[in-house]
Amino acid sequence: MELWERFSASAKQSVLAANTIAKTANSPQIGPDHLLRGLLSIPGSGAASILRRMGVDPADVVATLEEGAVVAGEPSAGDVTFTMPAQRVLQRAYAASRERGESGIGSEHVMLGLLQTGREEWPELPELLGVPLDGAEAAFAAVREAGEGDASA
Repeated sequence: MELWERFSASAKQSVLAANTIAKTANSPQIGPDHLLRGLLSIPGSGAASILRRMGVDPADVVATLEEGAVVAGEPSAGDVTFTMPAQRVLQRAYAASRERGESGIGSEHVMLGLLQTGREEWPELPELLGVPLDGAEAAFAAVREAGEGDASA
């Protein structure tokens, strides 16, 4: 099974939204910031639930990201690729699913992969969220336990 086929509908929508966000900014690549905005563009997603469980208001994060966003007008044409840090986010999402014996990858897995981003990849992330990232695993587990995720088990 291809990796993309394992993604839940919400996870797919969030990646497609990240693609649109990057294109609108005339960015040739999708970065972790685009993935975060894409994840938070899906109302009621497992990704947003993780942030709420960490004490973060997803709307505040979106507002902060949009303040610094570059909007170039019409989306650029052509393919947009993933930066290496964004590729690692998706790899960590897949690993999180596989390590738990799950076949699906939900937006909560992608958010966990994003929150596991190292300081060298996105040093501003903890400041952006206003919380330390070491609570990500517990928040992920709580979301899955409460049935708030969108991946199929």
